Amino acid sequence: MSKTLRTAAMVVGAVALVVGTAGIGAAPALAATSTTVGVAGAGSIAATSVVVNSAAVAATGAGLLGVSAATLTAVASGLSLAAAVTASKPSPSIGGSQTRFKADPLAGIPYAMGRTLVAGNIVYHEAHGKDNQFNSFGVVLSGAGPVESLDSFLVEGEAVSFSAGAAVGGYAGWMWQVTQHGHAPAATALAVPAAVGSAAPGWTAAHKLSGMAAALWTLKFDRKQKIYAAGTPRPGWVGHWVRVYDPRLDSTWPGGSGSCRALDEATYVWSENPYLHALTWLLGRWQNGVRLLGVGAPPAMIDVAAFVEGANVADANGWTLGGVVYSTDAKWNVLKLMLQAGGGEPLRQGARISCLVNTPRVSLATVTADDIVGDTAVPACAPRRSRINGVVPVYRSEAHGWELVPAAPVRVAAYVAEDGEQRTREIAYPLVQNVDQAAELALYDIVNAREFGPVELRLKPRWLGYRPGDCVTVAAAELGLNGQPLLIVARTLDPGGIVTMTARSETAAKHGFALGLTGTPPPTPGVTGDTLNTVPAPAAGAWTVAGSVLAAGGVAVPVLAVTGTVDNANAEAVLFEYKVDGAADWIAAGSEPPATVRKDIASVTAGTPYLVAVSYRVRGVVGARRVLGPAVTGAYAGIEGPPGADGLPTYSWIAWADSADGSSGFTTEAPGDRSYIGIAANQATPVESSNPADYVWARIQGPAGVPGVDGTDGINGDDGIFREFVWRRAAAQPAAPAGDGIPAGWSDDPPAGSEPLWMSVARQQLDGTLIGGWSVPIRHDGPKGDTGTAGVPGPPGADGQPTWIWIAYANDAAGATGFTTGAAAGRTHIGIAPNRSTPVESSDPADYSWAKIEGPTGPAGATGATGPAGATGAPGATGATGATGATGATGPAGATGPAGPAGPMGPAAPAQTIPLPSHGSYGPIAVGVPPGGSSFAEVQFNGYLSGAATVTYTLDYRLNGGAWTTYDSAAEAGDAGNPTGFASSGTVANPSGSAPALIEWRMTITRTGSAAVTSYGGSYFRA
Repeated sequence: MSKTLRTAAMVVGAVALVVGTAGIGAAPALAATSTTVGVAGAGSIAATSVVVNSAAVAATGAGLLGVSAATLTAVASGLSLAAAVTASKPSPSIGGSQTRFKADPLAGIPYAMGRTLVAGNIVYHEAHGKDNQFNSFGVVLSGAGPVESLDSFLVEGEAVSFSAGAAVGGYAGWMWQVTQHGHAPAATALAVPAAVGSAAPGWTAAHKLSGMAAALWTLKFDRKQKIYAAGTPRPGWVGHWVRVYDPRLDSTWPGGSGSCRALDEATYVWSENPYLHALTWLLGRWQNGVRLLGVGAPPAMIDVAAFVEGANVADANGWTLGGVVYSTDAKWNVLKLMLQAGGGEPLRQGARISCLVNTPRVSLATVTADDIVGDTAVPACAPRRSRINGVVPVYRSEAHGWELVPAAPVRVAAYVAEDGEQRTREIAYPLVQNVDQAAELALYDIVNAREFGPVELRLKPRWLGYRPGDCVTVAAAELGLNGQPLLIVARTLDPGGIVTMTARSETAAKHGFALGLTGTPPPTPGVTGDTLNTVPAPAAGAWTVAGSVLAAGGVAVPVLAVTGTVDNANAEAVLFEYKVDGAADWIAAGSEPPATVRKDIASVTAGTPYLVAVSYRVRGVVGARRVLGPAVTGAYAGIEGPPGADGLPTYSWIAWADSADGSSGFTTEAPGDRSYIGIAANQATPVESSNPADYVWARIQGPAGVPGVDGTDGINGDDGIFREFVWRRAAAQPAAPAGDGIPAGWSDDPPAGSEPLWMSVARQQLDGTLIGGWSVPIRHDGPKGDTGTAGVPGPPGADGQPTWIWIAYANDAAGATGFTTGAAAGRTHIGIAPNRSTPVESSDPADYSWAKIEGPTGPAGATGATGPAGATGAPGATGATGATGATGATGPAGATGPAGPAGPMGPAAPAQTIPLPSHGSYGPIAVGVPPGGSSFAEVQFNGYLSGAATVTYTLDYRLNGGAWTTYDSAAEAGDAGNPTGFASSGTVANPSGSAPALIEWRMTITRTGSAAVTSYGGSYFRA
């Protein structure tokens, strides 16, 4: 068993070396110029534009280290699902900052993985010693200890060494540090080195931080500010962090060899493999029986085999993981981050947690129309908004201080040309620390975004044996799936026994392209039509389009007028679509009968260029589009008014009142605080009518506002002095008052009467003693002016030209603030411009005469009685007719006829042989060529059986695509009470000698007998 694993590691390692050499960028250094990717050694991609060109690498696939591009494609892997099928991309950790040294009580426990830098989370900080000259920091670096190693300590990015806890070099005498790896329990607590001469206050022997990788860091205050000129320096600890469980090193796991055991953290090993970290995160990190980190799922609830498969693929591609997450992060998001670094995603497989890894897969079966028993859903292709052709990958760069930085955009030139534009998305890969790995994952994101799905198939019960991650072929021309490989992503069983498969398209050629092994990107997949049912586009000239207007009742609206005749005798309907010239998506305009000769599309904008598409539907199949245009739509036109009277001017009357019919408080003078306005337009005389019925009334003042809160008290006045105001009515200006208090002939409130009102003021002491004299009386109301003479009649208007009144609203007397020609909406001023020659209101406040229509808010009055309901307004104009809806679903099938009489019973059936799918089979697999001789490939298969059935298995192989050869075949009888294991393995020499060869293995399993097989294991292949 171990020999098999070692051989697999040797061959996969050779492949990984080639991938790293010939992939999208061999050098991690930053370049300053554009790079074309594809040729081996093409250059760096860290900070330059990466353009994948079809021709650049077409000839480089063969001969790299003696392994062909086709062979290398066999170990390619990538992101698991297109965005239309799976959940969204993971989000970066929100628990804390990996590179910022700070105290964050909300950050949770840091969890450091791989080899990376950790700034640490401060959990203790105290000053101590004489004059508080020392500062000590207790720093937690990572939970889930013990970690593998603490490699180096950086201060402001520069390495600092320590001897016996004291810094060596420039920080000698100024800095001390002691660290722990996080054993549980810790033997002792960290302590400030004795050479400091001052212990950290409050840090006792009980502060062990068991299970935590941690540091106690002490700084001496620099009075001259030469050592720490910018304050506390920025620290960072670089290490090999948490250890993980590896089933491949577990001899209790089928195919494994070693002492590593699940949930026994003392046996864990250090690794950068993303799938091993994801598996360990699912198992959880435990201390003294308490889960501190991770999910804590029981091993039985985890599809361990899928994570082992992903670990092998990640090793083959040289994909690693490094970075920090926190115990406060969402656990599912952390799992997605880990798997993203290995080109995978988590997958819910019933009650078990699994993962999906993209590798070239052998189709296990073919679905035909006879297998489909219900409705299906098949999108024609991936949505346009999802089909990106470029990605800006963001990754963590050691060269940039371990910060997250964007790499150069990765684009596929062929897809940009196909899409007609660049569609680039920034995607973060927070746990990826290698620029080439980030670029490869970005290419996988691009090609996977173009896979179409979800495809939903409802199938017969026999398809229940296929699970998410399996690949099947669908041969159903009526669905547009003509031999289309599909990757199953979900599977459910309905109560009626119908198996619902959810899948997405699977393109084998994308793997070699994503890893830079071929320069030809695969075509964007989509459904393919049955050639017998292909409906051609309308002939050129069969239809035309022109911009026009529809006029009725004096109103004209813009339309697209499509005219022509249907030139396909079998057409059931003609379909019309339209879009603004240059827009991406078509808009349905309706389906019309084949006798249609004109289609007016009215839901368009005036004066705008449009394209129109016409297509036919024949026997339910919609044909190709004939695109017409562009055509520019016409303009709107309003209703022409009736001719005006020849040579007669018209006038507008304006009145004001306190009721909706003008009967209360009617006036044509100043409005005061009246709440209604009446307007009578186009009158023959300038003298306003005094009859309220001649006016159209509208409310201009809302209900009284809620009384405001009391204002702030004013400042205190001068002690003992106030101002006395006195009032008097007289026909002429009286002499100034004389004397203290209220002078004779005057009153302290305005008296009643009709004579003019006069006011005087003087300063007095509290006892009324006059200070100074009274002011000259001033009048407070003016005399009513005489009615003005009629204005000069205006010149005769042009014959037949109507006039209009413009009304606007604003919040000041000039119309400058809050100007609108719409609803008043609480504005305080009205602007009126009568006798205008156009109905379109001006947007210039200077064109209006302004008046205030809202006085200051008065005190709250009593609630008035509910007024009568207003008259119903005139009905609005009828809207445009909407587009015809899509054809409805086909009605239910008719009832099944009565069953015929039962035939005679035949003889008893013999035992059946029922095939079971072989999950996870591999191929083709490269057979390497070691120096001095041929090589060989090994395979190992393991399964489990319980029940009384008999299992027969056959192990076949073939070389270089030749005939299948049986290597091993045997039968195994199950035991009804105990599981029975069975296994088969083989070794095949390379018949090609020193040339590379391809080997494929397959396992066929059948069962005989009536008892069910209740448990079935997986298959494991190594090369």
